[in-house]
Amino acid sequence: MTEKSRILVGIDLSETDEYLLKFLRILSPHVDFEKIYLFHIHSLKHIPDKIKNKYLSDNVPEDESIRASLKILKEKYFDEADQKKVEVEVRDGNPEKDMLRWTRSNNIDLLILGKKPDSSGSGKLAKKMVNLADASVLLIPKVKLKKTETIYVALDHSEVSIMAIKIAIDLAKKIGAKIICHHVYRVPSGYHTSGKSYEEFAEIMRKNAEEQTQEMLKDMAVGDAKLNFEYSLDKDDDPAKVIASFSKDLQPDIVFIGSKGRTAAASLLLGSVAEKCLDYITQTPVYVVKKEGDNLDFIDMILKL
Repeated sequence: MTEKSRILVGIDLSETDEYLLKFLRILSPHVDFEKIYLFHIHSLKHIPDKIKNKYLSDNVPEDESIRASLKILKEKYFDEADQKKVEVEVRDGNPEKDMLRWTRSNNIDLLILGKKPDSSGSGKLAKKMVNLADASVLLIPKVKLKKTETIYVALDHSEVSIMAIKIAIDLAKKIGAKIICHHVYRVPSGYHTSGKSYEEFAEIMRKNAEEQTQEMLKDMAVGDAKLNFEYSLDKDDDPAKVIASFSKDLQPDIVFIGSKGRTAAASLLLGSVAEKCLDYITQTPVYVVKKEGDNLDFIDMILKL
């Protein structure tokens, strides 16, 4: 989350909203937001008028009453100065496509969404946004929020994970948090052709990871930021599980992880380490950092369906 960020907060008028807005309230003294949209989508377009009039007219609030509810949240969770930067937006349509369109057309930098079980509708939407949106995504679970003192960054030395470190450093400097960077390495399947044992080659891969870290730091302006680095061997070819296990032991206040974008030809079935981490890390806010523009072709394909 950088200064002058444009934020979209997904509001579903459930108790989850409280956790999202409390988290923003904790951060707001440290981040100069340019604009925050409280965004709600309800889907009534495809319900026949006969059924809508008979069963829903007295039970489902119209746009204006929903806006009124969102304005109450705005006044409750933002002080008078910040309220000027907060706008309320209510849509009737397809949650997935409308959120993608709005994110793109309004140059949103960060989506803040509730982290719910995947079986729930909004839980599925959050995971789709991690997969599809041309913006970073911060997922907040229903847990008691406290001051951010420990930041965990999952590091793979890619461009996007370096972006994650930079955002984490910016946040840590403002709130006085410590940063733990964690790299997961593995032994390649062809290691035996070297004549080395598994254990010997694992040590070679660890040293290579440490060297990559040092090379990365040479190109980064970390200033006086205190970065701690940890390394873990992935023996089961499941880095997301190793990341989740490390997070469980560390008990950080927020997890940062980079996610590479998709092209129009990419398969949704493959998944990514970031997406899998969402299944494993359920009790900690997860900030999925994405490079702007990576998903544009893929979004175009989705919106044309």
